[in-house]
Amino acid sequence: IPRSDGINGIKVLRVLNACQKSLEHHGALMRLNGYNNSLFSPEPKSNILLSRHSTIPTVERSGVKFDNFFAHETAIVGVPCEIGTGTNIWHFSLIMPRVQIGDNCNIGQNVIVASGVKIGNNVKIQNNVSVHSGVILEDDVFCGTSVVFANIIDLRSHTRKRHEFESTRVRKGATVAANATIVCGNTIGSYAFIEAGAVVTKDVPSHALVLGNPARIVGWVCECRNHLDFKNDIATCDNCDNQFIRHEGGIRCIGCKCGNHPNFQNNAGFHDDGDKRISNYKEDHKYHEKERKLPQAADFV
Repeated sequence: IPRSDGINGIKVLRVLNACQKSLEHHGALMRLNGYNNSLFSPEPKSNILLSRHSTIPTVERSGVKFDNFFAHETAIVGVPCEIGTGTNIWHFSLIMPRVQIGDNCNIGQNVIVASGVKIGNNVKIQNNVSVHSGVILEDDVFCGTSVVFANIIDLRSHTRKRHEFESTRVRKGATVAANATIVCGNTIGSYAFIEAGAVVTKDVPSHALVLGNPARIVGWVCECRNHLDFKNDIATCDNCDNQFIRHEGGIRCIGCKCGNHPNFQNNAGFHDDGDKRISNYKEDHKYHEKERKLPQAADFV
């Protein structure tokens, strides 16, 4: 005769309870607490793990909002969180609670998105990227394979410094290529391009092309990724005809043909009448170098 005890009986009840909750949440996977014979283990903040979603209908319950996205069956999505329409989450990725992800994003394999992270629309995150708490990725950002986002400068194993996490912002359209490292507390400007393997220790201005360790500015790029050749502080993109002015450590688009540039202003005082005069130009963005207490940190050149 099979024998059992109270502990195993409670385990069975927990399984049945989890099955009921799974049905209530449209087939979501449920975490079983206390399965390792610990009857009084504390309940986590979230015991619902969502996966196996393929264009599921909109669900809005207990702070959860899912709006027609896809997650591979091996991916785990904690709740509450918000994931936009058309977003794909691939193999073995973990989306922790209180994450915001916009529409039409692609989250690659083995990606971890920590609590509190905000990701805009049309963002692509390639494989093996950890996006730590405090990181903000604006619309159209690209993160290459194995990009590293640091969240604390002076880490030590024996100390807890969650209260010292620093925010990192990657602005609209910026590209962070494979294996680049972004030290916390910095901002990467719109349409900047961080080359593969670069170590960013300071703010990067919009449209800057940076590489090396520590990263340094080696040129400027249009939002179409074409290199810009400045003459008399004026450059015109050979590919899309966007026009830029160089000013105090950065550049600004002053005649964007596309009309969707964040700094776009119609003509912006630029008169293409042969003498390339600039009038009524008002700067709305300055590049301020931020002093970082890091060993051997060098200025951009």
